[in-house]
Amino acid sequence: KFALAGLHNVFRAQRVPNPLIDQLGDPLCIKPLSPIDALDLISRPIEYIGFQIKPDLHMEAVLANTNYYLGIIQFFGYKLVESLSTQYSKYYAASKQRPPFPLNSKQLGSIISSNDLNEGIRKRIQWTLELDPRYYMLARCIAWLYYYHEGDRSKSSLGFKVEEIQEVATQCH
Repeated sequence: KFALAGLHNVFRAQRVPNPLIDQLGDPLCIKPLSPIDALDLISRPIEYIGFQIKPDLHMEAVLANTNYYLGIIQFFGYKLVESLSTQYSKYYAASKQRPPFPLNSKQLGSIISSNDLNEGIRKRIQWTLELDPRYYMLARCIAWLYYYHEGDRSKSSLGFKVEEIQEVATQCH
């Protein structure tokens, strides 16, 4: 599968007359991956380099924190591979184990809680919001609706209708 992860490049190419991307066919909306595809996106490359990820609470936390978005999952995978390559000897002794090496909760926990990972995710989300002032405005309206309905989890857990978001946008403008 071919996917462009990173809206800033896709958006810029969309405005260029006769871009190469148009030659590839109709664009598809890049949306969150399914849980199975998201886990596969992380685990398969890791398996190719000799490690094994077991679906556990840490992986569920990773996928939940990335909202199943391709670019953010790829960034997590990059940080995971970077950590494994630089801290290999901290967790594994080559003479005692053979591939596939299981990734333990301590390793995944240290990567998940790293400031570098969280800052990178924050920057990627910020870049997406700054692509177009309308994205940022919509995100602020939705955040306000979640804040406003904080006590009513049944309302906020289902998301908000387009009309509700439009109403907030016109009130704030």
